[in-house]
Amino acid sequence: MFVSLPNKSLSVVEEAKADRESRAREKIRVDAAILIQSLFRRCLCIKHLRAEQFREFDQIFPTAAAPIESTVTPAVTAEDAFAALRQFFFMFNAKEDRDRFRRVCQYLIASIGSDKSVYSYMSILQKTESVAVWRRQVLFILRICVGYLQPLRPEQAADAKDLILYSQVIIILTHSSQWKAVRIPNETVRNVMNGLTAKWMQELVRAGLYPALRDVLLRGMARTKPSLTAGTLFPLLTLLVRPMVLEAFATDVDKQKAVIGIFSVPGFMLHVETICPVFIDTFRKLELLRTWNGLLTTDQAWLLIKKELTTSSAVLSVVANLAYGFWLSRDEAGDVDVLHVVSTIIFLLDLCNEIGGTHKSAAASKWHPIFGWSTDRIDQSHLDAIGFVQQQLQVIWRKDFVKTVFGRSVERKMESVVAAKKSEIPPAGGPSKATVMLQRLGLSAAKSTSKLKLSDGEVSRFAIVSAMYQTAINTLVRLRLDILTGLCVQGALPSTLWSMIKGIGVQQFVELLKPSANTYTTEFQLLGLFCNLSAHLITIMDDLELYEEQKIFTIADLSEMAKFLNELVFRIIWDELMPVGQLKMDPLFTTAHRLLQLLYQRNSRRRFAPDEHWIMNEAKGSSFFNELKEKRSNAQQLLTYAPHCIPHHDRVKLFRQWIKEERAAHQDASVTPILITVQRKRIVEDGYQHISQLTPEELKGVIRVRFINAEGVAEAGIDQDGVFKEFLEETIKRVFDPNLHLFKTTVDNRIYPSPTSNVQDNHLELISFVGRVLGKAVYEGIVVDVPLANFFLSHILRFHTVNPVFSYFDELASFDADLYRNLSTLKRYPGDVAELGLNFTCDEDRLGQIISHDLGADGGDREVTEENKILYIHYMAHFRMHQQIKDQLKAFIQGFLSIVKPEWVAIFSPPELQKLISGDSQSIDLRDLRKHTSYYGGFHSSHRVVGWLWDVLEKDFTEEERGLFLKFVTSCSKPPLLGFAYLDPPFSIRCVEVGEDQDSGDTLGSVFRGFFTIGKKKGTTGRLPTSSTCFNLLKLPNYPKKSILREKLRYAIRSNSGFELS
Repeated sequence: MFVSLPNKSLSVVEEAKADRESRAREKIRVDAAILIQSLFRRCLCIKHLRAEQFREFDQIFPTAAAPIESTVTPAVTAEDAFAALRQFFFMFNAKEDRDRFRRVCQYLIASIGSDKSVYSYMSILQKTESVAVWRRQVLFILRICVGYLQPLRPEQAADAKDLILYSQVIIILTHSSQWKAVRIPNETVRNVMNGLTAKWMQELVRAGLYPALRDVLLRGMARTKPSLTAGTLFPLLTLLVRPMVLEAFATDVDKQKAVIGIFSVPGFMLHVETICPVFIDTFRKLELLRTWNGLLTTDQAWLLIKKELTTSSAVLSVVANLAYGFWLSRDEAGDVDVLHVVSTIIFLLDLCNEIGGTHKSAAASKWHPIFGWSTDRIDQSHLDAIGFVQQQLQVIWRKDFVKTVFGRSVERKMESVVAAKKSEIPPAGGPSKATVMLQRLGLSAAKSTSKLKLSDGEVSRFAIVSAMYQTAINTLVRLRLDILTGLCVQGALPSTLWSMIKGIGVQQFVELLKPSANTYTTEFQLLGLFCNLSAHLITIMDDLELYEEQKIFTIADLSEMAKFLNELVFRIIWDELMPVGQLKMDPLFTTAHRLLQLLYQRNSRRRFAPDEHWIMNEAKGSSFFNELKEKRSNAQQLLTYAPHCIPHHDRVKLFRQWIKEERAAHQDASVTPILITVQRKRIVEDGYQHISQLTPEELKGVIRVRFINAEGVAEAGIDQDGVFKEFLEETIKRVFDPNLHLFKTTVDNRIYPSPTSNVQDNHLELISFVGRVLGKAVYEGIVVDVPLANFFLSHILRFHTVNPVFSYFDELASFDADLYRNLSTLKRYPGDVAELGLNFTCDEDRLGQIISHDLGADGGDREVTEENKILYIHYMAHFRMHQQIKDQLKAFIQGFLSIVKPEWVAIFSPPELQKLISGDSQSIDLRDLRKHTSYYGGFHSSHRVVGWLWDVLEKDFTEEERGLFLKFVTSCSKPPLLGFAYLDPPFSIRCVEVGEDQDSGDTLGSVFRGFFTIGKKKGTTGRLPTSSTCFNLLKLPNYPKKSILREKLRYAIRSNSGFELS
């Protein structure tokens, strides 16, 4: 019905809109085309203009076939050059115009060197209408030189030439005295010109002169071999020094940043001394070394260092340059300078730890040749130059540096101390050298060393410097040995530190720990450094140096030192001055404990301190056992760290108690004893076969042995522990026989594993079996006469693993006296060791075949020299006493410790472990033996023959014969550690009437006759005493006379007979 008509008005609007948009787009295209055309025309114009200007520039500054010398007068006048340079710099492009700028620099060198003002570029200064533009032009040139200088690589010949060129331009433009054509009529004009050059230098500093110098120096010095020469380094150093002299820094912070940047270049000071030694004199003359050191030793500088330097390698370079610079200026250093530098080095080394940390494993770490494992990013350029950094760091522990920081009379104090020790008479004729030292330090010399306090000025200074060395030892992990060796040279420092610490006394250190267990304060660093140095010394000193020559410490010193450290360690543990968890990680406790252990080990081997220096009253008897019973941590920790503070008798009791408690914990009535059958002629083979199949827990239980005699008949007596004791004794006696090649003996007949044990099949399993058998004997309290070498005992106690400074050379004398003597001679060889033609190898005679072993990597190619002879000596001792027999040691120790827990034997020293194995080395206590003797066969304690026996042993026998008697009846010549009450089975004496083959034991008749001293046969008087060592039984005939008893008994014990002789 309705029809819709098109909306004409809407269509017209849309068309109009589209037209407008089209016109707008067209306009944009036209405008863009116009802009492009204008830019193109501009570029063409500029290009043509530049080409025209460069034609003019090239005419004025032609390309020279050779560098223009400063003595050659330029062909262009100064005004023409000035005008040309205005045009040149107006359109200057740093990337494209480098070559033309070189020509400008060459012109400037020649122009300024001319004495004719018409040709001297600097004469424009005298033209008032041009001076403002000229000054801006000069500043622009200087900035371009700095910009071009920064990326240069001195190892490239072209860049090295540019480096000299740009540096020379900066130098002559900023040094008015080199402007030959400029006349300076009076001092006022001179001051104006100097002010102008100083202002330019300030602008250069703001424009980045020092970062540019740092970058160039870094590329030239952070290399395995520096690429800078005297010709390239000299102008750089001139640029480095000039702003310092002109005070061209807006603030001290800017100056500190500049010094930090330069000192972060690895090996900077060393290379300056090597390549341009004249500049070291310049540094000293201008007191720049002291100035730079002073700039780095402020709190503000420390904050800047933390902000500017982000890698531990860069911080380490600052440490090295600071220390080397201080060493070069040490003669001018005052006490304040010393303490500032020392404090700064401490801060920087701590910062290295903070940035990179030190780790013992490679997990998430990278290896650094000085820090060890580190989490820090390592710059390859710093690694390349690490040798130079290390060379600089080494001055820190040089003798003259040490004397400077500790006080120049440390060495003289040492001389006076040594003289007093030798003569025991105080130095006469004026003040002592120790007093002179105190006076030179500006401290009171009136104090006696017995009244020193931790707060005294002298002690404080020594403590701060000690903190620096302690921090270096803990941070520069790979240089630890070098540091310790350097500080121990001639022993002046360790001896001085000990005199001071002894004067302070242990109580002051203990009191300082009571309010807080923080041992990182400077006071404790004094003690920590002394412990580190002394531990190092005692490790490398042989017995002749330590006991006979007493070069550094006297025997009295060692004794007092042991007493001091023993009390300190004991107080820390017993009074619980540190939390248990802190003991393992605390640097003071670990170093003091390590030195104490070293002293105790040396004392155990060769005594220098009385027992009262080791035993503490609170750790005696019931006091200690009550603490242990209550499970107090102090008693537990004392057993872990200082068991020697507990009397040996109490430790043996504790050892037996632990075994008793373990047995009680595993006791099971349903478990029957294990029976093993052994042929007497195959006692080792059968014992090995049976015992190797038992678990450690089974072996700790009851073992019964049935012997099969030579006829194949089972022997009686399987139900008594004595038969098993006999089995252990016979087995141990045979397996330790050197003819079996499992073990060897030293010159003093002490046993250790044989390096040629592999001649036996399954030799390691056999040695492990021996370890288990000996462990079983110790576990059962059966003493056996097996003298083990001291170094072997140390291995069993794992001293080589728990003590990081365990010295094999110390033990070498007990192992191979000839080798020890030869190595000691080498150590003291007066000439050059290299003349002997030795290398790092060791020849071994293995069953007639000579086998050469390398001592370390490439030992055959490494010669023994004066520098490494100590290392060679320790390598040799380590090879002979560990490396050569490491598999045998491991097998034996695994077997032994599978029966006797490591923590049980850890409370003993090597000689004490030997006592545990073989009994006490003290004289035999006959009263104790008599008190714990049982009698059979009619004998009793008041019997005539028994009385004769004890009388003969006490009055007629020597100590040696009493030992032979004890071995005759028990198989061991030494008494049990806790006395004869602990002998198992107890010692007993039985009256016998017949020979061994007719003896059927006690009968009513034999007991009756024995009790009433009635001889059954006259032949009894001709019989010898016999014994059953498995039962600790003496079989004694009823002799009619004391003289017969004495004669027969003496013959029997010297014939080493038991069952066999009657």
